[in-house]
Amino acid sequence: MGVFKTVKTFAKDQVDAPTWLGLQTVSGSITKTVELGKRLFIPKKSTYTETFEEAKERLHLTDEDLEKRISHFRKIQYFFILLTISTFAYAFVFLFFKKSFQNTISCLAISGISFSQLFRYNFWIFQIKKRKLGCTFQEWWEHFIKRSTS
Repeated sequence: MGVFKTVKTFAKDQVDAPTWLGLQTVSGSITKTVELGKRLFIPKKSTYTETFEEAKERLHLTDEDLEKRISHFRKIQYFFILLTISTFAYAFVFLFFKKSFQNTISCLAISGISFSQLFRYNFWIFQIKKRKLGCTFQEWWEHFIKRSTS
């Protein structure tokens, strides 16, 4: 047993395992990743609140300007509808059946991003029509369901 104890003592003096393994770098990297995740997924609280009319006055917008914005947002929305449907169809009709699964996943990711942009512009139109800032997803969903069933 004396040999193992001697080797262990010698190795402990010669080998600095935390430095060799880069434990400080790894722990720093994990900490930075957690901080980045918090900044990305936890929204910041607003410093002040304002109503739709106050924002309209602050930005010097008229009702005609808002109608132009709605029209502009609708055009962008139609573009994203076309992009979402075309990329989704391309992913399944062509790539999936050609057994190009990695490309299918990439194409579905692009389709998901374009769908999120479609939702974004639709939500902005909803807020302008409601004349309310800070609408919730639940409010939008109830409006969407009512509109689709009517």
